[in-house]
Amino acid sequence: LEACVASCVGQVFAFGFGGTDDDPSVEWQGMGGNLTRNGIHVQPFAGSIAEGATLSGRFLITGDVTIEADATVSILPDATIEFDSDAHPVLEVYGQLSALGQPGSEIAFRPDEERTAGSWVGIDLKPGSIATLTSCLISGATVGIKGSQASLTVAGSSVLGNIVGARLAGCSLDAATSSFSHSDSLGMYLNGGDGIIIDCAFDGNVEAGLWCDNYASHELIRDSFVNTTEGDGLRCYRHSSASVDTCTMSQNAGHGALVFTSSPNFRFCTITDNGLNGALCRRLAQPSFCWNTISGNTIGVSAESGANPHLGDGVNANTGNNSIMDNSVAGVANYTSNEQPISVRYNWWGSYPPVGRPFIGNVRYYPCLQQPPVYGIGGRIAGDLEEEAAPTIFRLGHCSPNPFNPVTSVDYDVPDSGGPIDISVFDVAGRLVTTLYSGYHDPGTH
Repeated sequence: LEACVASCVGQVFAFGFGGTDDDPSVEWQGMGGNLTRNGIHVQPFAGSIAEGATLSGRFLITGDVTIEADATVSILPDATIEFDSDAHPVLEVYGQLSALGQPGSEIAFRPDEERTAGSWVGIDLKPGSIATLTSCLISGATVGIKGSQASLTVAGSSVLGNIVGARLAGCSLDAATSSFSHSDSLGMYLNGGDGIIIDCAFDGNVEAGLWCDNYASHELIRDSFVNTTEGDGLRCYRHSSASVDTCTMSQNAGHGALVFTSSPNFRFCTITDNGLNGALCRRLAQPSFCWNTISGNTIGVSAESGANPHLGDGVNANTGNNSIMDNSVAGVANYTSNEQPISVRYNWWGSYPPVGRPFIGNVRYYPCLQQPPVYGIGGRIAGDLEEEAAPTIFRLGHCSPNPFNPVTSVDYDVPDSGGPIDISVFDVAGRLVTTLYSGYHDPGTH
């Protein structure tokens, strides 16, 4: 009989029993329980792990468990770690946790009976801790994975049916081919930190799929933010600078992306069929958009409260070549109070020239593309597109908004020959109210 793990107060609660070649040894990590050489059905466990330990089989966590700073705990494939719903325990990690499941032999962290969100606290990664979770299922917790100033790797795992899937502050995160789905609130919340999230799914969460906040600077690659039932697919807040590449934001009840005082870069994304805006930009937000498809939303991209989304200016390589079309109210709406123009040049609007009501407010969209952009590796295929020349006729657009109080905007075209023009306002009786402009004007849309 060998005691292999002891608590920090000297209480031994892990034993190893040797076996034979025909009857291999089994490990029991816990206090009490039913020991058999054929495996242990339920192994009650609570306390502090001060040294290394390897866990296999099925465990019932009856109270809080702490992995101390010098301890490394390894969990083998097919293990099941169940948490007593009545005790509402937490798994705290100060050292290292390595849960290495395999496809078909996943490791489960879940409540014992109720199996509802909030039945246990979750995995809590403390500053300086390291956790690797491969082929794991984490469900039924208040926060599936919580971390502060920790290092976390998640691969091939499902964080499913928690109140919050993951809440990480200042952590280094490497997440791949995993899902953070069906949470009662957020799939994942990132408060600062950095890392990469690649080929992950944020599906069916209630408030938001992923929320990047407070200078979070993660790379998001080929992720999907879909089917949020009451809120948004992706949120970028307070100076977060996420790089959003080849991601999908679709079928969310709110916005595909909500951008607030931050500057993410959206590239090669599909932002479609969301209940409100494809992207709502607020409070001085300055996101960049290039090579995206934005369609089937109420408004494709909307700007409020001094936001200035960069959709195409002919200078910044991270803007333009978007396909913005078939949004029910407008492709781009400028609701900023200062009525500064939004530049959305070099984009495709579903037709040439744009028809219908693709713009609201002060939006400058000429020159625009004559046909849908063609994607190549890293950019356009040579010879694929031509940009629109200056207008060929004088044109006066419609007031937007209309009706209005007290300000509205009207766009107008001056043909490529340019020349003197006069823009005046008359009342319904034909009397001159004011002259807005009189003189020579450069060609283009103004």
